[in-house]
Amino acid sequence: MGHYPLEDVTIKIGNKIKLTGKLTISEIAYAFPDGTRSSPTGFLSGNVDLTLHINNGDLYVESSESSNSLTLTMPQKSEWIHGGKRVTGDFELNFEFSKTRIIKSQISKKHDHKFTDLNIRLDLSNQDAPVVTIDNFEKIGSGETRKKGRSPRKKDEQFFINETMDQLIVKYFSEEQYPEFDLTFPDGTTYHPSMSPPDVEDVGYDIYFLANEGAHESYYAIQNPPQGEYTLSTPDNYTAIVGDHQWVLYGPNSPPEIIVNSPASNMIWNKTSDIEISYTGLDVDDDAKISLYYADNNTGKDAVMIVAGISEEYSPKTFSWTIDDSVQSGSYYIIAKIEDEVNAPEYACSTGKIDIVSPWAPQTPANFMANSNSGVLSLSWAENPEADLIGYRVFLSDTPSDDTYQYNFDVGLVTGFEIEGLTNGKIYAVAINAINYSGLESVLSDPIEVIGTDIQGSPDLCLDTQNSMISSSTGKLEGTLTIQARIKNIAEHESFSARIACYYGQLSQSNLIESRLIAGVGANSYMDVLFEIDSDNIPSIHDLQYFYINIVDVVLPELNDDNNLDIIVNTLPFVQEISLNAGLNLVSLSNMPESTDISPIILSISDKINYVASYQNGFQRYDPNDLKNSTLSDLLPGNGYYFDMKESTTLTINGSIATSSRFLGNGWNLTGLTTRREVPLADAFNSIDGKYTRVWALENGEWQMYDPTNPNPILSKLQTLKPGMGYFILISTPSTWTYGDAP
Repeated sequence: MGHYPLEDVTIKIGNKIKLTGKLTISEIAYAFPDGTRSSPTGFLSGNVDLTLHINNGDLYVESSESSNSLTLTMPQKSEWIHGGKRVTGDFELNFEFSKTRIIKSQISKKHDHKFTDLNIRLDLSNQDAPVVTIDNFEKIGSGETRKKGRSPRKKDEQFFINETMDQLIVKYFSEEQYPEFDLTFPDGTTYHPSMSPPDVEDVGYDIYFLANEGAHESYYAIQNPPQGEYTLSTPDNYTAIVGDHQWVLYGPNSPPEIIVNSPASNMIWNKTSDIEISYTGLDVDDDAKISLYYADNNTGKDAVMIVAGISEEYSPKTFSWTIDDSVQSGSYYIIAKIEDEVNAPEYACSTGKIDIVSPWAPQTPANFMANSNSGVLSLSWAENPEADLIGYRVFLSDTPSDDTYQYNFDVGLVTGFEIEGLTNGKIYAVAINAINYSGLESVLSDPIEVIGTDIQGSPDLCLDTQNSMISSSTGKLEGTLTIQARIKNIAEHESFSARIACYYGQLSQSNLIESRLIAGVGANSYMDVLFEIDSDNIPSIHDLQYFYINIVDVVLPELNDDNNLDIIVNTLPFVQEISLNAGLNLVSLSNMPESTDISPIILSISDKINYVASYQNGFQRYDPNDLKNSTLSDLLPGNGYYFDMKESTTLTINGSIATSSRFLGNGWNLTGLTTRREVPLADAFNSIDGKYTRVWALENGEWQMYDPTNPNPILSKLQTLKPGMGYFILISTPSTWTYGDAP
């Protein structure tokens, strides 16, 4: 099926699973109870008891039962209306499709499907009256409504197709139950619903029947319908069976077209007159809108709007563009867009450009001169006369032939500037412009070409992230950590020295570990720079997840410093130990386990467990002695769980640093900390202050409560939160809880 991203997706199946985030269809496969799995072809199948499983980076949807009540199939055999889906039970399924990606998908309590270039064949039998929305098609005809209770009428009705069409949809809707009807083609061939292909993977069929029982409607979808007379046939006295009913025809909505007629050739604005833009728009429906833009390229990248919402049927097809002080000096194409909110927008570009010199912009700096000597490019220019000037900008290119400037320098209001690090014998181009307080820029000066006259050249230092690492003496996230930053010179010229700064958690002076001066790094070579930090002195473990490396004060100066700041990700394992007492324990995971699968996590203590239970997304239970009926399959950081133990023991979980926040919905939430230290409760809940009303904990067999309106320890015995323990939190306003660590 290819690789199509799912963005901003939420999938809820019953109350057993909630899947959020960014996924990819080709990463989803169905895992059968016997351990086999389907290839990732885009099929999502299973019943309401589905769970997620991650193995070697792949995400699988698993089911512990053999019967399925949800099947979603999206093969891409046809280009217009193909695929399959069945919904049963109490679900709502929302889909919006485009050619290359699913834009939105959610399951709750209504049905909404849209036909576009990547479509699905529907077989909907849900009692909740799903709705099929047909997009990219328009109504082209309909029959008279047949009324229930009137005298019997002939059961056949005809319609004519007298033009070539890519697709045709014949819809029949009724009052009391979905209608089944036959459709006879101009050649005399009659199709019945039972003749529709039983397998959505079948190809070679040009007609499909779609039944939407809950909404009392059905469809024939026809590819390349032949011209001529068609006959719709229903049984005798059909109104007595289905009530009032009527048929409607839908054909593809023709996409609009647009052409920019002028400027057809390059022109120069005279600084006084409006610029006349002419275009030709075509839309059969006359419901399209046209927008005009200007851009310094013919692709529309970074285009700026001139006007929007011009009706396609409006005449004349011209627009007078009044140039004002918002338009920068430059050479611009005119870009036109036409859209009808049904088809994808169409764009067109003018063949000619308009040269605009803004009368409100500064003049180009005069007497611009450049001199290259000993690796230094010395520049000078005359001072501009404008009182509202904010400064000058110098542009440098090391590929003068392509008119592209790779580097630019804002130099303020000075009238001279030096650029160091030029390579001996290399040709450069340099230019300058002026900028005022309104942000308007002058026309760029004519470029000056210079040749570097020094053998030094410019180095280019960066962090080699693949060969940088975090380590400790124990191999765990504890004690003294050593940060090895590999500084790599990717240029052909050596550096003489540089300063390397290392920060933990965030790039701020308070988080600076050390700043070290290093000697030169040879061309295409590297140097390892070491830093150390005592992790026990860092309050929040989340500040130990990322280490920032900043490279400054490089000698010889770099022309490119965009890659001087980068991050080393800490992959040291964060090991959690949870003490479990005999009887009932309310616990949570503070780290992200190596695998969230419950079986390997509890393997070492499984003989001491009666059961594990969760109330996240409904009640789920895991019994190591009754795996067939166990519904809890994963243990996740930040979630709370009941552990009913036969005897006391310690659960050790190997993992990594988990996320520093989680969403808490309205009502009770069973959750816990993803920190490594005990935290005063009031401090831990700073981010949701005023949005929770109760907190309950079970510690050593005793329930403890905290009431934020009565925080006195006499009434609120629960005063601290501990990693490894689970908590019931009553939320009055849905919020994101950001965990805090004790200082």
